[in-house]
Amino acid sequence: DIRYVKIYRRVVEIHRQAIDILREYAPVDVVMVPGNHAEEPAFHLGEVLSAVYEKDERVTVDNSAMLRKYYSFGANLFGFTHGHVEKISELPLLMAREAPQLWAACDSREWHIGHLHKSENWEHRAPVVQDLHSDKGVRIRRLTSMSAHDAWHTKHAYMDRRACEAFIFHRVAGFTDHINFNIDHFSGRGKQV
Repeated sequence: DIRYVKIYRRVVEIHRQAIDILREYAPVDVVMVPGNHAEEPAFHLGEVLSAVYEKDERVTVDNSAMLRKYYSFGANLFGFTHGHVEKISELPLLMAREAPQLWAACDSREWHIGHLHKSENWEHRAPVVQDLHSDKGVRIRRLTSMSAHDAWHTKHAYMDRRACEAFIFHRVAGFTDHINFNIDHFSGRGKQV
């Protein structure tokens, strides 16, 4: 169904279900990051979630107007942005400039970006086989997308495997593990071996 109202209501429902499940186990901090195709819907979703969980002490929602958001967890500093505006090489110093107190307080720093609907690895600004790009003490991860391969994505060759990724960080030790969920495999659309 491509009707905006139905899609939007379903998106709200999915986010509420996820938050409700997660808050049973730990406090949930939601960081809304606007994308290049849906800035207003992302803002509206953040406003709805802010209102729904306004009195819930276990859920916080950051729906501020900033395109780049910063979040700390123990010794870890995370920068989140969609990745369609900034150059990869600018991200480390942007973090230091825009979040200087968090930068100084955290030993582990990394950016999570998207935009290109594919996972990508860098070293010296060229794609190579590596988990991440690290520059000036900051790791940068480009995350895969869960977007379906419609005509537009196919035309522009955004055909990477549809996946959802989770990263596990220890409050003191930093990054400890990576979980990758292949959506096509579990939806029955992946190739059977």
